[in-house]
Amino acid sequence: PDAPGRAVLCCGDLAVAEGSVAVAAPEGDLSAYLASLERVRDAGYGRLLPGHGPPIDDPQATCQRLIDHRLDRERDVTAAIDAGATDVESVVDAAYEKDLTGVRDLARATVVAHVEKLVAEGRVDEAWRARLADRGFD
Repeated sequence: PDAPGRAVLCCGDLAVAEGSVAVAAPEGDLSAYLASLERVRDAGYGRLLPGHGPPIDDPQATCQRLIDHRLDRERDVTAAIDAGATDVESVVDAAYEKDLTGVRDLARATVVAHVEKLVAEGRVDEAWRARLADRGFD
C-alpha cells in the first residue's frame, strides 16, 4: 500500500490534486458534492486516486481546499444576488473575475448549481427557481 496503515480510495471525479472539480447543473448537486467531500476528508484516507491527474497524497487538505473553493464561489454568487443581480448572466459576470472565453457555459452551469443550492436552503428568494426554469435550467 502507498499509505501504510491508511486506506486508499479511488475517488473518481470527486477530487483532483490541482484546480477544482466542475459541479454544474443540471447533473451537479452542490449539497451532495460538499457532503461527499466532508465524508472523505473526515474518513482519514491516506491517499486518493482521482479519475484524472496524479494521486492525492494529502486527502484531508485537498478535500478542505475543494470545500473552501466551492464555499468561496457560493459567497460570490450570494453577494451578486444580494447586490441586485436578477438573472444568471449577471451573477456569472459578478461571481467570476476572469476571462471566461471558452468556459462561459461551464461557469453558467456552475452558477446555476449554486443558485439551486441556495434556493433549496432558503437563502435566496424562491423567485430564482422560476428564473432558472424559465431559462431552461431546471
